[in-house]
Amino acid sequence: MKLSMSKLLPVKTIFLSLLLICVIGVSGLAGFYVGRRSLNGTAIPAGVINPFGSGGQTGSGQADFSVFWQAWDLLNQNYYGKLNNTDRLNGAISGMVAGLNDPYTLYLPPSASNLFVSDLQGSFGGIGAELQLKNNNLTIMSVLSGTPAEKAGLKAGDVIIEINGKATAQLGFNDSIDAIRGTAGTTVVLTVVRTSADKPLKISVVRGIITVKSVTTSSIGSGGDIAYIKINQFGQDTDGLLQTALQDAKDTNKKGMIIDLRNDPGGYLEAAVQAIGMVVPLHPSSSIANVRDRVAVIEKHRDGTEDKQQATNNPILTDVPMVVVVNGGSASASEIFSGAMRDYKRATLLGTQTFGKGSVQNLENLSNGGSIKVTIAKWFTPSGVGIDGKGLTPDVTVTLPDSVIPSTSDQQITAAIALIQK
Repeated sequence: MKLSMSKLLPVKTIFLSLLLICVIGVSGLAGFYVGRRSLNGTAIPAGVINPFGSGGQTGSGQADFSVFWQAWDLLNQNYYGKLNNTDRLNGAISGMVAGLNDPYTLYLPPSASNLFVSDLQGSFGGIGAELQLKNNNLTIMSVLSGTPAEKAGLKAGDVIIEINGKATAQLGFNDSIDAIRGTAGTTVVLTVVRTSADKPLKISVVRGIITVKSVTTSSIGSGGDIAYIKINQFGQDTDGLLQTALQDAKDTNKKGMIIDLRNDPGGYLEAAVQAIGMVVPLHPSSSIANVRDRVAVIEKHRDGTEDKQQATNNPILTDVPMVVVVNGGSASASEIFSGAMRDYKRATLLGTQTFGKGSVQNLENLSNGGSIKVTIAKWFTPSGVGIDGKGLTPDVTVTLPDSVIPSTSDQQITAAIALIQK
Protein backbone atom coordinates (compact mmCIF):
# COMPACT_ATOMS: atom_id res chain seq x y z
CA MET A 1 0.00 0.00 0.00
CA LYS A 2 1.38 3.39 -0.96
CA LEU A 3 0.25 6.88 -0.05
CA SER A 4 1.39 8.39 -3.35
CA MET A 5 4.11 10.57 -1.89
CA SER A 6 4.97 11.76 -5.39
CA LYS A 7 1.82 13.88 -5.32
CA LEU A 8 2.78 15.90 -2.26
CA LEU A 9 3.31 19.55 -3.11
CA PRO A 10 5.40 21.58 -0.64
CA VAL A 11 4.22 25.02 0.39
CA LYS A 12 5.66 27.64 2.73
CA THR A 13 7.49 26.51 5.82
CA ILE A 14 5.28 27.10 8.80
CA PHE A 15 6.19 27.60 12.45
CA LEU A 16 3.11 27.12 14.50
CA SER A 17 2.56 26.44 18.13
CA LEU A 18 -0.14 24.24 16.86
CA LEU A 19 -2.73 23.84 14.24
CA LEU A 20 -5.92 25.15 15.69
CA ILE A 21 -6.88 28.60 16.70
CA CYS A 22 -9.85 26.64 17.99
CA VAL A 23 -11.49 26.84 14.64
CA ILE A 24 -10.06 24.05 12.56
CA GLY A 25 -11.96 20.81 12.91
CA VAL A 26 -9.56 18.04 12.08
CA SER A 27 -12.31 15.43 12.27
CA GLY A 28 -13.86 16.51 8.96
CA LEU A 29 -13.92 13.28 7.00
CA ALA A 30 -12.46 13.61 3.54
CA GLY A 31 -11.45 10.84 1.19
CA PHE A 32 -7.82 10.13 0.52
CA TYR A 33 -8.42 6.95 -1.40
CA VAL A 34 -5.96 4.10 -1.05
CA GLY A 35 -6.90 1.18 -3.27
CA ARG A 36 -7.64 -2.11 -1.50
CA ARG A 37 -6.16 -4.07 -4.32
CA SER A 38 -4.65 -1.39 -6.56
CA LEU A 39 -1.81 1.07 -6.20
CA ASN A 40 -2.90 3.03 -9.29
CA GLY A 41 0.34 2.24 -11.06
CA THR A 42 2.59 3.73 -8.38
CA ALA A 43 5.71 1.98 -7.19
CA ILE A 44 5.73 0.20 -3.84
CA PRO A 45 7.95 2.20 -1.50
CA ALA A 46 11.10 0.75 -0.01
CA GLY A 47 10.52 -1.06 3.29
CA VAL A 48 6.96 -2.11 2.40
CA ILE A 49 6.21 -5.79 1.81
CA ASN A 50 2.98 -7.67 1.19
CA PRO A 51 0.98 -4.56 0.28
CA PHE A 52 -1.94 -6.73 -0.80
CA GLY A 53 -2.01 -9.03 2.20
CA SER A 54 -0.23 -12.06 0.76
CA GLY A 55 1.47 -12.94 4.06
CA GLY A 56 5.15 -13.50 4.65
CA GLN A 57 7.99 -12.58 6.95
CA THR A 58 9.25 -9.09 7.65
CA GLY A 59 12.84 -8.01 7.97
CA SER A 60 14.31 -5.31 10.13
CA GLY A 61 12.78 -1.93 9.32
CA GLN A 62 10.11 -3.38 7.03
CA ALA A 63 6.37 -2.91 7.33
CA ASP A 64 4.11 -5.87 6.57
CA PHE A 65 0.80 -4.44 5.40
CA SER A 66 -0.83 -7.86 5.31
CA VAL A 67 -1.68 -7.22 8.98
CA PHE A 68 -3.52 -4.04 8.00
CA TRP A 69 -5.62 -5.86 5.41
CA GLN A 70 -6.24 -8.71 7.84
CA ALA A 71 -7.74 -6.21 10.27
CA TRP A 72 -9.66 -4.53 7.45
CA ASP A 73 -11.21 -7.81 6.34
CA LEU A 74 -11.94 -8.81 9.92
CA LEU A 75 -14.02 -5.67 10.36
CA ASN A 76 -15.76 -6.29 7.04
CA GLN A 77 -16.76 -9.76 8.18
CA ASN A 78 -17.63 -9.17 11.83
CA TYR A 79 -18.38 -5.53 12.69
CA TYR A 80 -21.97 -5.01 13.86
CA GLY A 81 -22.70 -1.63 12.37
CA LYS A 82 -22.35 0.41 9.22
CA LEU A 83 -18.84 0.61 7.78
CA ASN A 84 -17.66 3.68 5.95
CA ASN A 85 -14.48 3.09 3.98
CA THR A 86 -13.65 6.79 3.72
CA ASP A 87 -13.88 7.17 7.48
CA ARG A 88 -11.64 4.16 8.00
CA LEU A 89 -9.03 5.35 5.53
CA ASN A 90 -8.91 8.80 7.09
CA GLY A 91 -8.56 7.16 10.47
CA ALA A 92 -5.70 5.04 9.13
CA ILE A 93 -3.84 8.12 7.90
CA SER A 94 -4.45 9.96 11.16
CA GLY A 95 -3.30 6.95 13.14
CA MET A 96 -0.15 6.57 11.05
CA VAL A 97 0.77 10.20 11.71
CA ALA A 98 -0.17 9.97 15.40
CA GLY A 99 2.11 6.95 15.71
CA LEU A 100 5.09 9.30 15.37
CA ASN A 101 4.23 10.74 18.81
CA ASP A 102 5.00 14.24 17.54
CA PRO A 103 2.25 16.73 18.49
CA TYR A 104 3.25 19.01 15.62
CA THR A 105 3.04 16.42 12.83
CA LEU A 106 -0.64 16.22 11.89
CA TYR A 107 -2.97 15.03 9.15
CA LEU A 108 -5.46 17.67 7.97
CA PRO A 109 -8.43 16.59 5.84
CA PRO A 110 -9.36 19.06 3.05
CA SER A 111 -11.69 21.26 5.10
CA ALA A 112 -9.22 21.49 7.97
CA SER A 113 -6.35 22.17 5.59
CA ASN A 114 -8.18 25.07 3.98
CA LEU A 115 -9.10 26.55 7.35
CA PHE A 116 -5.54 26.19 8.56
CA VAL A 117 -4.29 28.34 5.70
CA SER A 118 -7.12 30.84 6.16
CA ASP A 119 -6.08 31.23 9.82
CA LEU A 120 -2.71 32.56 8.74
CA GLN A 121 -4.48 34.89 6.33
CA GLY A 122 -6.20 36.45 9.34
CA SER A 123 -9.80 35.29 9.07
CA PHE A 124 -11.37 32.35 10.87
CA GLY A 125 -14.43 31.28 12.82
CA GLY A 126 -14.64 30.00 16.37
CA ILE A 127 -13.76 31.29 19.82
CA GLY A 128 -10.17 32.43 19.26
CA ALA A 129 -8.24 30.03 21.48
CA GLU A 130 -5.35 27.91 20.29
CA LEU A 131 -5.62 24.31 21.49
CA GLN A 132 -3.18 21.46 21.83
CA LEU A 133 -3.04 18.05 23.44
CA LYS A 134 -0.51 18.48 26.24
CA ASN A 135 0.11 15.43 28.42
CA ASN A 136 -3.07 14.01 26.85
CA ASN A 137 -5.06 16.99 28.12
CA LEU A 138 -6.89 19.42 25.82
CA THR A 139 -5.00 22.56 26.76
CA ILE A 140 -5.41 26.21 25.78
CA MET A 141 -1.97 27.31 24.60
CA SER A 142 -2.89 30.91 23.82
CA VAL A 143 -5.89 33.21 23.59
CA LEU A 144 -5.99 35.77 20.80
CA SER A 145 -6.55 39.38 21.72
CA GLY A 146 -10.08 40.71 21.31
CA THR A 147 -11.68 37.32 20.65
CA PRO A 148 -14.68 35.66 22.37
CA ALA A 149 -12.31 33.40 24.30
CA GLU A 150 -10.50 36.36 25.84
CA LYS A 151 -13.73 38.22 26.59
CA ALA A 152 -15.09 35.14 28.37
CA GLY A 153 -11.98 34.95 30.55
CA LEU A 154 -10.24 31.87 29.16
CA LYS A 155 -6.49 31.74 29.87
CA ALA A 156 -3.44 30.12 28.36
CA GLY A 157 -2.81 26.97 30.40
CA ASP A 158 -6.48 26.21 31.05
CA VAL A 159 -7.25 22.51 30.58
CA ILE A 160 -10.65 21.87 29.01
CA ILE A 161 -12.22 18.80 30.63
CA GLU A 162 -15.80 19.18 29.36
CA ILE A 163 -17.53 20.75 26.36
CA ASN A 164 -21.25 21.29 26.85
CA GLY A 165 -21.15 18.66 29.58
CA LYS A 166 -19.31 16.03 27.52
CA ALA A 167 -15.90 14.88 28.74
CA THR A 168 -13.06 15.73 26.36
CA ALA A 169 -11.28 12.53 27.40
CA GLN A 170 -14.13 10.59 25.79
CA LEU A 171 -14.57 12.91 22.81
CA GLY A 172 -10.92 12.90 21.79
CA PHE A 173 -9.05 15.77 20.17
CA ASN A 174 -10.82 15.91 16.80
CA ASP A 175 -14.35 15.66 18.15
CA SER A 176 -13.53 18.18 20.88
CA ILE A 177 -12.52 20.72 18.25
CA ASP A 178 -15.73 20.07 16.31
CA ALA A 179 -17.76 20.48 19.51
CA ILE A 180 -16.17 23.86 20.24
CA ARG A 181 -16.72 25.11 16.72
CA GLY A 182 -20.17 26.31 15.73
CA THR A 183 -22.36 29.00 14.26
CA ALA A 184 -21.51 32.58 15.20
CA GLY A 185 -23.77 33.83 17.96
CA THR A 186 -24.28 30.44 19.58
CA THR A 187 -22.83 29.55 22.96
CA VAL A 188 -20.48 26.78 24.00
CA VAL A 189 -19.93 25.98 27.69
CA LEU A 190 -16.41 24.88 28.58
CA THR A 191 -15.44 23.33 31.89
CA VAL A 192 -11.79 24.12 32.57
CA VAL A 193 -9.22 23.27 35.20
CA ARG A 194 -7.01 26.23 36.14
CA THR A 195 -4.00 25.92 38.42
CA SER A 196 -5.01 28.97 40.44
CA ALA A 197 -8.59 27.78 40.98
CA ASP A 198 -9.70 25.35 43.71
CA LYS A 199 -12.29 23.67 41.51
CA PRO A 200 -13.18 23.43 37.78
CA LEU A 201 -14.66 26.55 36.22
CA LYS A 202 -17.62 26.61 33.83
CA ILE A 203 -17.11 29.32 31.24
CA SER A 204 -19.68 30.23 28.58
CA VAL A 205 -18.26 31.51 25.29
CA VAL A 206 -20.32 33.07 22.51
CA ARG A 207 -18.85 31.89 19.22
CA GLY A 208 -18.01 34.44 16.55
CA ILE A 209 -16.54 35.00 13.12
CA ILE A 210 -13.16 36.42 13.92
CA THR A 211 -11.04 38.62 11.71
CA VAL A 212 -7.81 39.64 13.35
CA LYS A 213 -5.04 41.77 11.89
CA SER A 214 -1.73 40.23 12.79
CA VAL A 215 -0.34 43.61 13.92
CA THR A 216 -2.02 46.37 15.92
CA THR A 217 -0.41 49.54 17.21
CA SER A 218 -0.89 52.43 19.60
CA SER A 219 1.09 55.16 21.35
CA ILE A 220 1.66 54.77 25.08
CA GLY A 221 3.87 56.13 27.84
CA SER A 222 4.39 59.68 28.98
CA GLY A 223 3.04 61.91 26.23
CA GLY A 224 2.56 58.94 23.93
CA ASP A 225 6.25 58.81 23.12
CA ILE A 226 6.52 54.99 23.05
CA ALA A 227 5.35 52.88 20.15
CA TYR A 228 3.35 49.85 21.26
CA ILE A 229 3.23 47.11 18.59
CA LYS A 230 1.22 43.96 19.25
CA ILE A 231 1.91 41.01 16.93
CA ASN A 232 -0.91 38.48 17.28
CA GLN A 233 0.71 36.00 14.92
CA PHE A 234 3.20 36.05 12.07
CA GLY A 235 0.73 35.86 9.21
CA GLN A 236 0.53 36.88 5.58
CA ASP A 237 -0.21 40.49 6.44
CA THR A 238 2.51 40.90 9.09
CA ASP A 239 5.22 42.16 6.75
CA GLY A 240 3.25 45.11 5.42
CA LEU A 241 1.57 46.02 8.71
CA LEU A 242 4.82 45.91 10.66
CA GLN A 243 6.62 48.02 8.07
CA THR A 244 3.91 50.65 8.39
CA ALA A 245 4.02 50.56 12.20
CA LEU A 246 7.79 50.91 12.37
CA GLN A 247 7.90 53.68 9.77
CA ASP A 248 5.24 55.59 11.67
CA ALA A 249 7.24 55.21 14.90
CA LYS A 250 10.30 56.54 13.11
CA ASP A 251 8.46 59.44 11.49
CA THR A 252 6.91 60.52 14.79
CA ASN A 253 10.24 60.31 16.65
CA LYS A 254 9.19 57.74 19.23
CA LYS A 255 11.66 57.44 22.10
CA GLY A 256 11.13 53.72 22.56
CA MET A 257 9.28 50.68 21.28
CA ILE A 258 7.47 47.76 22.89
CA ILE A 259 6.86 44.62 20.82
CA ASP A 260 4.14 42.58 22.52
CA LEU A 261 4.38 38.88 21.61
CA ARG A 262 2.30 37.53 24.47
CA ASN A 263 0.08 34.64 23.38
CA ASP A 264 1.51 34.84 19.85
CA PRO A 265 1.49 31.16 18.74
CA GLY A 266 3.79 31.69 15.75
CA GLY A 267 3.13 31.65 12.01
CA TYR A 268 5.18 31.95 8.86
CA LEU A 269 8.94 31.66 9.07
CA GLU A 270 9.32 34.25 6.31
CA ALA A 271 7.33 36.80 8.31
CA ALA A 272 9.52 36.32 11.39
CA VAL A 273 12.72 36.65 9.35
CA GLN A 274 11.46 39.83 7.69
CA ALA A 275 10.45 41.27 11.08
CA ILE A 276 13.94 40.64 12.47
CA GLY A 277 15.47 42.41 9.48
CA MET A 278 13.34 45.50 10.09
CA VAL A 279 14.87 46.24 13.51
CA VAL A 280 18.45 44.92 13.22
CA PRO A 281 21.22 47.08 11.67
CA LEU A 282 22.72 46.02 8.34
CA HIS A 283 26.15 45.39 9.86
CA PRO A 284 25.72 44.64 13.55
CA SER A 285 28.89 44.57 15.63
CA SER A 286 29.42 41.08 17.05
CA SER A 287 32.02 38.38 17.49
CA ILE A 288 29.43 35.82 16.38
CA ALA A 289 29.62 35.24 12.62
CA ASN A 290 25.93 34.39 12.27
CA VAL A 291 24.97 37.63 13.99
CA ARG A 292 27.33 39.66 11.81
CA ASP A 293 25.61 38.13 8.77
CA ARG A 294 22.10 38.96 10.10
CA VAL A 295 21.15 35.30 10.32
CA ALA A 296 17.66 35.17 11.80
CA VAL A 297 17.39 31.46 12.58
CA ILE A 298 19.26 28.21 11.95
CA GLU A 299 17.43 25.05 10.88
CA LYS A 300 19.11 21.70 11.54
CA HIS A 301 17.81 18.72 9.57
CA ARG A 302 17.92 15.02 10.35
CA ASP A 303 20.69 14.42 7.78
CA GLY A 304 22.95 16.86 9.62
CA THR A 305 22.61 19.71 7.14
CA GLU A 306 21.88 23.26 8.23
CA ASP A 307 19.89 26.08 6.64
CA LYS A 308 20.64 29.61 7.78
CA GLN A 309 17.74 31.97 7.19
CA GLN A 310 19.24 35.40 6.65
CA ALA A 311 17.47 38.74 6.98
CA THR A 312 18.14 40.47 3.66
CA ASN A 313 15.63 43.32 3.88
CA ASN A 314 16.59 46.86 4.82
CA PRO A 315 16.09 47.88 8.46
CA ILE A 316 13.57 50.57 9.37
CA LEU A 317 14.04 51.33 13.05
CA THR A 318 17.25 50.21 14.78
CA ASP A 319 18.26 53.00 17.14
CA VAL A 320 15.54 53.31 19.78
CA PRO A 321 15.32 51.26 23.01
CA MET A 322 13.12 48.20 22.58
CA VAL A 323 11.43 45.77 24.97
CA VAL A 324 9.90 42.50 23.77
CA VAL A 325 7.16 41.21 26.08
CA VAL A 326 6.61 37.43 26.16
CA ASN A 327 4.77 34.78 28.15
CA GLY A 328 3.96 31.06 28.10
CA GLY A 329 1.78 31.53 25.04
CA SER A 330 4.65 32.99 23.00
CA ALA A 331 5.76 30.17 20.74
CA SER A 332 7.53 29.22 17.56
CA ALA A 333 7.95 32.24 15.25
CA SER A 334 7.53 34.62 18.18
CA GLU A 335 10.33 32.74 19.97
CA ILE A 336 12.47 32.99 16.82
CA PHE A 337 12.01 36.76 16.84
CA SER A 338 12.66 37.00 20.59
CA GLY A 339 15.72 34.75 20.45
CA ALA A 340 17.25 36.82 17.66
CA MET A 341 16.58 40.04 19.54
CA ARG A 342 18.50 38.63 22.50
CA ASP A 343 21.41 37.38 20.39
CA TYR A 344 21.65 40.75 18.61
CA LYS A 345 21.34 42.56 21.94
CA ARG A 346 18.65 44.59 20.22
CA ALA A 347 15.98 44.29 22.91
CA THR A 348 15.30 43.37 26.52
CA LEU A 349 12.99 40.36 26.95
CA LEU A 350 10.40 40.94 29.67
CA GLY A 351 7.62 38.76 31.02
CA THR A 352 7.59 35.02 31.74
CA GLN A 353 9.07 31.85 30.23
CA THR A 354 8.06 31.24 26.61
CA PHE A 355 6.44 28.04 25.36
CA GLY A 356 9.47 26.24 23.93
CA LYS A 357 8.56 25.13 20.41
CA GLY A 358 11.86 24.69 18.63
CA SER A 359 10.80 22.52 15.71
CA VAL A 360 10.08 23.32 12.07
CA GLN A 361 7.05 22.15 10.12
CA ASN A 362 6.24 22.03 6.41
CA LEU A 363 2.67 21.87 5.17
CA GLU A 364 2.58 19.28 2.38
CA ASN A 365 -0.48 19.06 0.15
CA LEU A 366 -2.11 15.71 -0.60
CA SER A 367 -3.98 14.78 -3.76
CA ASN A 368 -7.34 14.71 -1.92
CA GLY A 369 -7.10 18.38 -0.96
CA GLY A 370 -5.93 17.54 2.52
CA SER A 371 -2.42 18.01 3.85
CA ILE A 372 0.11 16.74 6.34
CA LYS A 373 1.96 19.18 8.57
CA VAL A 374 5.25 17.39 9.14
CA THR A 375 8.19 18.21 11.38
CA ILE A 376 11.30 18.52 9.18
CA ALA A 377 13.90 20.16 11.43
CA LYS A 378 14.82 21.74 14.73
CA TRP A 379 15.60 25.43 14.87
CA PHE A 380 18.22 27.38 16.83
CA THR A 381 18.85 31.06 17.50
CA PRO A 382 21.61 32.86 15.56
CA SER A 383 24.14 32.02 18.28
CA GLY A 384 23.14 28.35 18.20
CA VAL A 385 20.85 28.18 21.23
CA GLY A 386 18.10 25.54 21.11
CA ILE A 387 14.85 26.23 22.94
CA ASP A 388 12.75 23.13 22.16
CA GLY A 389 10.94 22.01 25.29
CA LYS A 390 12.62 24.77 27.32
CA GLY A 391 11.59 28.13 25.95
CA LEU A 392 13.31 31.45 26.51
CA THR A 393 13.84 32.87 29.99
CA PRO A 394 13.18 36.64 29.97
CA ASP A 395 15.89 39.07 31.02
CA VAL A 396 13.35 40.67 33.36
CA THR A 397 10.69 38.44 34.91
CA VAL A 398 7.33 40.10 35.48
CA THR A 399 4.31 37.88 36.08
CA LEU A 400 0.71 38.75 35.35
CA PRO A 401 -2.06 37.53 37.69
CA ASP A 402 -4.52 35.08 36.12
CA SER A 403 -7.31 37.55 36.76
CA VAL A 404 -5.68 40.21 34.57
CA ILE A 405 -6.37 40.27 30.81
CA PRO A 406 -3.26 41.47 28.94
CA SER A 407 -3.60 45.09 27.85
CA THR A 408 -1.51 48.19 27.22
CA SER A 409 -1.83 49.15 30.91
CA ASP A 410 -1.15 45.87 32.72
CA GLN A 411 1.81 45.20 35.02
CA GLN A 412 4.06 43.81 32.29
CA ILE A 413 3.57 46.72 29.90
CA THR A 414 3.94 49.18 32.77
CA ALA A 415 7.28 47.54 33.63
CA ALA A 416 8.32 47.66 29.97
CA ILE A 417 7.58 51.39 29.84
CA ALA A 418 9.64 51.94 32.98
CA LEU A 419 12.60 50.11 31.43
CA ILE A 420 12.53 52.34 28.38
CA GLN A 421 12.07 55.57 30.29
CA LYS A 422 14.67 55.02 33.01
